[in-house]
Amino acid sequence: MTIHEIKDINDVGDTTARISIDDGVLVLEHFAEPDPVVVGVIAEAPDLTLGVRACLQVGARALHAGHGALDEILVARSFEQIGERMETAVHAGVGLIQGLVDPDSKTSVLALIAEQLMTAIAESDESRWTQLDPDDERSALGRMRSAQSKEILDQRAEFKEKLDEVLHLIHQLQLTQAAEEAADRVFELTTLKGMVYEDVVHLAFSEACAPHSDVIEDVSRSRGASGSMVGDLVIALNPEENAGVVTAAVVEAKTKRMGQRKILAELDAAMANREATAAIAVFSSRQLAPIPSAFVPFGDKAIMVLDDDMPNMELVEVAMAWARYVARRASIPDTASFDHERFTAALGKAIRAAERASTIRRCHTTIRRSADQADAELEELISEVRAAVAELKAAAAE
Repeated sequence: MTIHEIKDINDVGDTTARISIDDGVLVLEHFAEPDPVVVGVIAEAPDLTLGVRACLQVGARALHAGHGALDEILVARSFEQIGERMETAVHAGVGLIQGLVDPDSKTSVLALIAEQLMTAIAESDESRWTQLDPDDERSALGRMRSAQSKEILDQRAEFKEKLDEVLHLIHQLQLTQAAEEAADRVFELTTLKGMVYEDVVHLAFSEACAPHSDVIEDVSRSRGASGSMVGDLVIALNPEENAGVVTAAVVEAKTKRMGQRKILAELDAAMANREATAAIAVFSSRQLAPIPSAFVPFGDKAIMVLDDDMPNMELVEVAMAWARYVARRASIPDTASFDHERFTAALGKAIRAAERASTIRRCHTTIRRSADQADAELEELISEVRAAVAELKAAAAE
């Protein structure tokens, strides 16, 4: 059995038609046909069922007999309807296009486009000439010109400021270089290089040795046991403070940078040349000395710093106390009686205290110098004020 469910194509009713063929019999359920010819023929029949069956039979035989002719009629009718619709659409489109492109119509597309083009051309000409005017600050060239002028002036001012700074630095460097060259020339002309600093070292150690009756001697210009002149000062330690044993310490003054290995080797040579039991290398500044602090011992040798412009006498006394300790240990065979740990701790404490005192003293000196400079500048300023007031009084009296 074949069953088809279709929606009524004439929108008659709201039910769904069911068409089926059951054992060679056509069955129609809920089928509605609103065609007036069909409805009229059925209505005139004495029996509606017989009328419907007659219409179906006659229509089916007619379709079967003239199927080809019917198709031609339907196709021709379809083409006629398509042609009519196309002709109507073409006429409507032609009319619309004619209205849009009519040059005589102010509302046509061509007229509107022409008006917009003319307005844009006029505005473009005016804007172009305005933007190209360099004297007009509102134009692009005018704004560019103003910005470039300001940038050039700023760069010129910045360049002048930097040039002044460079010239000032060059002047300062020239003064510094001239002073250094003059000092070098004086140093080269001195009979013995380092003589000035050696005098400072000699004076400082003499003051430290005096309370202990140690004898200090400048031997920088005499040869020693090895035939060399290494070793600037020889300090003969007081035997009464050294169990009656005569010993000596040698001091080497340095005004140039040296490595630690090299200066220790030189101290060994100085001890052998001057027959000493202890040796001390004294540098004129912290920058030249190869040590991290102001005084560092290396067995029977030591390196220290003694500023030539501000000698730290406390540090010199620390160095001499260390030299006496080393001399006593070298002179007395029984070293068990020495408390080495206690001396090492006391030595470290003394070095730290001496360095702290040196730092404070240096700060006080800097403050004192600054105060003296401020007093001098104040006196000069007061003199200028007095001169300006006198000039003002004289001008008012005329």
